[in-house]
Amino acid sequence: MRIILSYPAVTAISLLLSISTPDFACGANLYQAPTQNTSLSERVSDELSKSDIFAPAIKYKIHSRQNELLVSTYRDPRANLTDLKIDALLITHAGMKVTDNSKLFPKLNRVSVYFFDRDDNSKYWLAEVNPALIDLLRSNHTNKDEALEKVSLCRLTLNNPLDHYSGSSYQEMTESFPLSPGFLEPERRILLARIMRLKENGRDVSSLERLFLQMDDSIRSNGGDSGIKPLYVYTLQMLEAKEKNKLSALNNEQIQK
Repeated sequence: MRIILSYPAVTAISLLLSISTPDFACGANLYQAPTQNTSLSERVSDELSKSDIFAPAIKYKIHSRQNELLVSTYRDPRANLTDLKIDALLITHAGMKVTDNSKLFPKLNRVSVYFFDRDDNSKYWLAEVNPALIDLLRSNHTNKDEALEKVSLCRLTLNNPLDHYSGSSYQEMTESFPLSPGFLEPERRILLARIMRLKENGRDVSSLERLFLQMDDSIRSNGGDSGIKPLYVYTLQMLEAKEKNKLSALNNEQIQK
């Protein structure tokens, strides 16, 4: 007889196993050093795919920035608020397993997970594991309940001002995309180039263009890092979904030929 565990049961069991492992000793024995061409986000994604933290239907995107992980995903309809905290801790465990045993990556010290609503993508829950909690996890000086209590969780909305474009038509807004200096500037430059590449190939990127404009407007309005991070990682997730759809369409065309 096959026993099927509920979503909370699976995540709780995984959390107990991860936190009860002193200094991630098991991870140290199994870990293999990544190549120079492998990014931290790719390594953590590999760890997450092995642990089945996210159901196959739940898409997610990880962006690594120095010693921080930014994760964009959708909230599983079965997950309650405690489950969101558990997921954040499990992602943190995966990140620590990679960075604590690597000479290529700095040790992880912050994880921010953005759980976007499926019905309204402008709203999300932010589950954040701060440096102090990561230090406690790393030293094994906390238990499951204490760790869950220390994960911050808040309900937020994406910045959507576009104040600098008031009175402009959409065509005027997108004729010449700005790239204001500031937070995540190199990443935003690459992001814009990828969006323009899709547009040149005839893809509808209007939603991506608007998200990019929101980011730039937030930066020019002296928006804090906390408001720009979710916009960036969500735009990145949407972009990669469109790129994959384009690749699938090209493969189907080749098969038909």
